[in-house]
Amino acid sequence: MHMADALLSPVVGGGTWLLAGGALTWAVRGLRAERREHLVPLMGVSGAFVFAAQMVNFAIPGTGSSGHLGGGLLLAALLGPHAAFLTLFSVLGVQALFFADGGLLALGCNAINLGVFSCYVAYPLVWRPIAGPGSGRGRLWAASLLAAVLALQLGAGGVVVQTSLSGISALPVGPFAALMLPIHLATGLVEGLATAAVLAFVQHARPEVLAQVPAAGSLRSLLLGLGLAAALTAGALSWFASSQPDGLEWSVAGTAGTEEPPAPTQGLHVALAAAQARAPLPDYRLPADRGGQTAGDAVWPVVDGGTSLAGLVGAALTLGVAAGLGLGFGRAPGPRRAEPVHARSLDPHAQESAIRRLDPRAKILATAAFVVAVTSFDRYALVTLLPFLAYPLFLVVAGREPLGGLLLRVAPVLPFALLVGLFNPWLDPTPRASIAGVAISGGWLSFASMALRVVLTASTALVLLAVTGFAPLCAGLGRLGVPRVLVVQLLFLHRYTFLLVEEVGRMRRAHAQRSAGRHPDLRTFGAMLGQLLLRTLDRAQRIHVAMLCRGFAGIFPSGSPRAFHPADALFLGAWCAVFVVLRLAPFAWGAP
Repeated sequence: MHMADALLSPVVGGGTWLLAGGALTWAVRGLRAERREHLVPLMGVSGAFVFAAQMVNFAIPGTGSSGHLGGGLLLAALLGPHAAFLTLFSVLGVQALFFADGGLLALGCNAINLGVFSCYVAYPLVWRPIAGPGSGRGRLWAASLLAAVLALQLGAGGVVVQTSLSGISALPVGPFAALMLPIHLATGLVEGLATAAVLAFVQHARPEVLAQVPAAGSLRSLLLGLGLAAALTAGALSWFASSQPDGLEWSVAGTAGTEEPPAPTQGLHVALAAAQARAPLPDYRLPADRGGQTAGDAVWPVVDGGTSLAGLVGAALTLGVAAGLGLGFGRAPGPRRAEPVHARSLDPHAQESAIRRLDPRAKILATAAFVVAVTSFDRYALVTLLPFLAYPLFLVVAGREPLGGLLLRVAPVLPFALLVGLFNPWLDPTPRASIAGVAISGGWLSFASMALRVVLTASTALVLLAVTGFAPLCAGLGRLGVPRVLVVQLLFLHRYTFLLVEEVGRMRRAHAQRSAGRHPDLRTFGAMLGQLLLRTLDRAQRIHVAMLCRGFAGIFPSGSPRAFHPADALFLGAWCAVFVVLRLAPFAWGAP
């Protein structure tokens, strides 16, 4: 029941976007008020399961139509209405952006028809009163059937009303409704049975989940079960999806003679259609298969590795988006204890090791050669970059640094790389490689290559700082000929960071003691930023005066210059040779 843009006018589509935005705001506020941060993993995994389940259309006997699960009621029973709506919106957003399933203009309508009616109408008014805490198995099945039928009927009616209000398609209200409501009655019965079966299993295994109270133990078994079910459904059961038109397409065809009426040829519809034409995996197929055999022409079941890959990618994307929304919006805004901020946590101190004793110049030059080699590859390079992981891993092991701490330090950098390369799959859909017969577009290759290069360079820079120390690094830069004024500015910036962090800690504690745990509003936050700048500037000036009184003449003492030993030359020469070999090796088999 994913509406297409061709059914909607911009006014109706924009209005439903506003309504869906209001529902999202309500969901975010409700999730924060519930203080249920433990739901974040379950939001991600259950969202992936619903995404996979929506790929499997089941035939409705005797009609020539098919249907698929909506999933809103199942999510509401597992997560509560607010977390369920956010999760279902994640599913719909991923489908529209990455798979061209459901229009972009129609995303607000789909969120209302599939999400609002199931999460905020059918669940609280039907399912919850009948199958509340302590209810038996029979009440659970009855509630699931009744609530699913109600949600689907409301959604089908919403499609009819929204299409009629738009007035851009030749679909008479009466005949259209006469087809939409009965066909979605059958779909609602099937969804009710499927929802009841899943919830009966959850009720038997973890009844506290349906009671929506914090679990007494780990939800690992439930998460693992839903995750495996999502992978199996997306990877294999999607082959058995019916090729018959779904209930909406069937109803449109029965009323207007075509499964999808023609969209307007100008204005907003054209721009949105062009955007969706660049979807990386249209119709859950690889771009290389766009002109190939359609599902309706193939022999059932359609065993297609491209569909499996698309389903697994979509499930993973949905998991990440839903869990990210839960993590970002699920934190309650209640009173917080102001934790002290330790500036020293920003300054890694290298442990005593062989890497620590090397001349900083050798490590700086080797790292510079590493960065040049990594960034010189073609934008589609991926496999040829993997051997370069050896250098940061060597520094971690030889420097006795914890690998987990390194990953935590690299993590904040990744979103920027992902954001920069997010649109590559749309901008470069041409197939560039093949894995097990599955074509991979250049956009996906360049996206993965960019992310890998960020991980390589950022992790190496952070490890270099950890195994050397900031002051020795600056001393090494100075001895390599970097202008003294720049080195001094780096050292001052390093020390000023400590002042800034310490002042932030003092202001946080002062605000927490005077505000009863309330967050500062925008005006207060702006005033605090101004005060932070003035206080740190005043303290920095006082420190600078104290340094001048102690004889500071523009140079930080760094001790006696260290000679370049054979061990330093061996380290630098060996790694530079490795980088040259790794960079030139692809030319042996014709890769740039």
